Amino acid sequence: MSSVPATADRIDQVGLDTGAMPLHVWAPDAGHGPGIVLVSEIFGVNGYIDSVARRLTSLGYVVGAPELFWRVAPAGWIGDRSEAGLKEALGFVGQLDLDRAIADSVAALDHLAALDEVDGAPGVLGFCMGGAVAWLVAADAAPAVAVGYYGSRITGTVDRAADITCPLLLHFGAADGSTPPEAVEQVRAALAGHDAAHVEVHDAGHAFDNPDAPGMYDAAVSATAWAQTAAFLAEHLPVT
Repeated sequence: MSSVPATADRIDQVGLDTGAMPLHVWAPDAGHGPGIVLVSEIFGVNGYIDSVARRLTSLGYVVGAPELFWRVAPAGWIGDRSEAGLKEALGFVGQLDLDRAIADSVAALDHLAALDEVDGAPGVLGFCMGGAVAWLVAADAAPAVAVGYYGSRITGTVDRAADITCPLLLHFGAADGSTPPEAVEQVRAALAGHDAAHVEVHDAGHAFDNPDAPGMYDAAVSATAWAQTAAFLAEHLPVT
């Protein structure tokens, strides 16, 4: 699915300083619900992100996934995990201005919040690159909740923990070389005074949620982490 485009219900255009960012939008069967900005891995809004969005809509959420590479990549770009595809994706990562990506994600939050079908303030959820973006959006803005899966840049921005006040859930893999256990423990310690912050460490490596990541995906761990995510969202961003 990684090289398959997402099939959202529609693609909105979020007006920004130098143009418009595509935002893929999915709605639940009810037609409305709480909103979640879904921030992708480095491979863009692809079939895997589509599958995550549909997991969320099945729980009753309206989902918006921004094309964060919109400033440097062609509209609708998606990457794959081939050697050439990874090189291309990393090239776009190298051109990505992280501060702008965070601001663009906050703009996606604002856009989602303004939609008639979205109930209340939306949250943010991200994977890998998107996991770190979700963490930094939580520090810079006021999402209803934030969930981050194996965001490697989280451990390098521990100083932002004090700026996060929303309910927060972070998932890491114990065998993920990009987030060594001692770094994860620093994140946990930095969040010690935040009663609604949870750090889960799973017996897995990086990208354990993604079935398109050969040698990384772990179905059992993915299911466990997703159950924790669903329970966290139900508590802090309930569907009514």
